[in-house]
Amino acid sequence: MLSSAVHLNLVRRMTELTITLTGEVRESNFEEWKDGLVERIHAVDTTLSEDDDFSSANDSIRQFRDAELMLKNAKQAALEQAADINRLFDAVDAVTEETRQARLTLERRIRVRRQELKQQALQAHFDSNAATLDALTTAQQALFQDRQYLLSLPFDELESTIAERIGVWQSTLAEPAIQYAANSSDATGHDNTQSFDSASIDDSGIDAEHSSRSAGESIEGSSETGEASDDVSRTWRVAIDLSAPRTKADQVFTRVRDRWKTDRAVVSIDLLAVD
Repeated sequence: MLSSAVHLNLVRRMTELTITLTGEVRESNFEEWKDGLVERIHAVDTTLSEDDDFSSANDSIRQFRDAELMLKNAKQAALEQAADINRLFDAVDAVTEETRQARLTLERRIRVRRQELKQQALQAHFDSNAATLDALTTAQQALFQDRQYLLSLPFDELESTIAERIGVWQSTLAEPAIQYAANSSDATGHDNTQSFDSASIDDSGIDAEHSSRSAGESIEGSSETGEASDDVSRTWRVAIDLSAPRTKADQVFTRVRDRWKTDRAVVSIDLLAVD
């Protein structure tokens, strides 16, 4: 990197180029001017790691563009003064092209570096969102199948989306348990409301409810018909209506089946979709 004083000195050298000809080169500061410009070209920092580097690079581009124009104008002015100055013109052309190539290289480098920094920032954002999604439980991750879309969301929007979907999911899990408790209360005529976890149904609650229903139904059947007794085998059907996703229905069905499959009185256990 050049110091401010050196940079200012180089800029001053480039501010004006003069060539005066009368059949031969009588007066010219071209060599000194050329050396200053070449030194300026070689001093350009293409690392572009800081914000100030981009500003300095843009300043260099403007200076190189001005230098190209200045060289072309000086050449044209010299052509009007004399016809046989090929050596000088060749040198002017050479340094003009070197300046042009330096400017183009620097412009390309700025474009590429900006794209790299943009891509790095985007990748860091994706990685952060991915870590947030991966931190969810396995059951919760099933709610976020549109992962690519979620990775592109701003972080605040991703967090709100996660909270919203998990809230809806937990509400859905709680509905069957609440409905089951309400149905139990209506069927027995007693306040049998129990507390259910949103992720599971307590086996002891099912057992107690089953026992209560069986006893109530046996007594009621005996009193109404006057014929049936506890010693007579009959066909009974116990129904559990669920309002839940397929996954939740499978979970409840599996628990009921595993609990009662060894009971010889149970003939079959089925899971059917009503709608």
